[in-house]
Amino acid sequence: MEELSVYHKAIGKEEGERRLGQDGREGCYLIRNSETMPGVYCLCVLCKGFVYTYRLRLEVDGSWTADTADGVEKRHFRNIANLILALQKPDQGIAIPLYFPVTPDRWSLAQKIRAEVTEKHIYFPGEKCGCLLATDSLHLVHRSAAVADAAIHISWNNI
Repeated sequence: MEELSVYHKAIGKEEGERRLGQDGREGCYLIRNSETMPGVYCLCVLCKGFVYTYRLRLEVDGSWTADTADGVEKRHFRNIANLILALQKPDQGIAIPLYFPVTPDRWSLAQKIRAEVTEKHIYFPGEKCGCLLATDSLHLVHRSAAVADAAIHISWNNI
């Protein structure tokens, strides 16, 4: 599991949901340790504003399985990477295919930038203007004597 870029280790359910909510993209996903079942992992995916969680298990025969929707045949995979690849396709028994991996490194970078930008105004070279990022709405407000106030949406997907 350690080799997976989307593995966030022992974060809790609420923290996992927060990270996916902060990303905000439909089909973004991460994997974390289960809080209630030792040795089991949770695949969490964002769909229509809700986080759906599916248990991932390493079976006694060495294969990986995912608990998916009722009526969907349980599939066994030789490794976790193959399971993730399969769940990136439609109609695999989960709410939405896995589209956008949320990695711990990407999450840490986004948090660092958010903290730095929200603590200070940013001035562009040659201009006497200030810019401030509103943390909740993720909008950059540009104020200048020559330009009327404008709001420019910043996408964290580009970070």
